[in-house]
Amino acid sequence: MPKINATESQTLEFKRQWTDRVLEDIAAFANTDGGMLLLGVRDDGEIVGARADDWELQRIANHRDQGLPEPDFANWQGGVRATFLQDPYTPERLRRMGLNERQIRIITILRSVQSASLGELHRYFPGISSKTVQHDLQALVEKGLVKASGEKKGRRYGLAR
Repeated sequence: MPKINATESQTLEFKRQWTDRVLEDIAAFANTDGGMLLLGVRDDGEIVGARADDWELQRIANHRDQGLPEPDFANWQGGVRATFLQDPYTPERLRRMGLNERQIRIITILRSVQSASLGELHRYFPGISSKTVQHDLQALVEKGLVKASGEKKGRRYGLAR
């Protein structure tokens, strides 16, 4: 049988078949830098193949409702490859980056609306000046979390990823 030319690590996990232990690995990927799970591969790297039943794939995908990232599935050398990327926009991660609560709320809003103008975002912050919201947006752009497109009054903001 062919073997993987790699070893397991913090971002790569081999599983012969689906077990409940897979869920623990998914949670670990979600709480760190993300990773790739290869179903159908033994711990020694030997590719043995596996079939993920529809219910198994659905079970993994449903974990996004529990705060876990949505996986990207692909057929891979007789098995199934599921890639999990960490969510860079959780409030905890954003606070660790030094964002204030308004900036975190802007990120949350942009996640739901895809893009917005300064005026549209300002409506979410009664009692806060438009200039303050603009400064928060500029800080988010400088941190690489938000991208701005367009000029002056036509400028729109969206998440960078």
